[in-house]
Amino acid sequence: MNTPNPQPPKPRLRGYDPARASRAAKIGAGYTWFVRIARLALPLCALVIVGVVIFRLSGDDAQQPARLAEMPAEEKTVPGEIDMVEVKYQGADAEGRLYTVTAAHARRDMSAPSSLTLDKPRADIALDGDKWLAAHAEKGLYDNDAGSLYLSDGVTLFHDDGYELKMQDMRIALKTRTGVTEKPVSLQGPAALLNASGMNIDSGGEVIVFSGPVHVTLHGLGREKRGG
Repeated sequence: MNTPNPQPPKPRLRGYDPARASRAAKIGAGYTWFVRIARLALPLCALVIVGVVIFRLSGDDAQQPARLAEMPAEEKTVPGEIDMVEVKYQGADAEGRLYTVTAAHARRDMSAPSSLTLDKPRADIALDGDKWLAAHAEKGLYDNDAGSLYLSDGVTLFHDDGYELKMQDMRIALKTRTGVTEKPVSLQGPAALLNASGMNIDSGGEVIVFSGPVHVTLHGLGREKRGG
């Protein structure tokens, strides 16, 4: 009678822990699913990002004309022009009497470098006997070489003797201290109120001639005077 040979015991892995092996298998399975999902999700994310970039670029191009139209006029520039802010020009006549032209904003056309279009211009002119004349307006055109200034859109003129004159526009020759307007003029001051159809400043600012019809009210005399 043959007796079966006993089987040798199976070798056991040193340090083997069945519970730890089971957890490792679960982690490995989860990682495998993560890799599979990432392979699908990443290309989709890339497509979404590209689509957003294309949409933004096309949207900016479509909105660019509207944004340009909404910009304030003072922020727009025109080719061939130079924009300046807080400009100041000074000069003198043949007798050394000074004049100053300032403006909140100026625009110079490169084709006419001596001329400037002015916003809110002001002119200060020195007269004889330490007197002065000041004028300001909403708009203006200044020629630096000629020393001429055209004021428009409402002009206010102040004289050192206390008189204020208002008119629609005025042309001033700064180097000769003369000026003219053919639009209606109103004057008020310590001695009189006056309304005329035009005005001419001559003799270096010492003589002012009003063109008729002229309506004058003299203060302190209680009477009016009309002239043709």
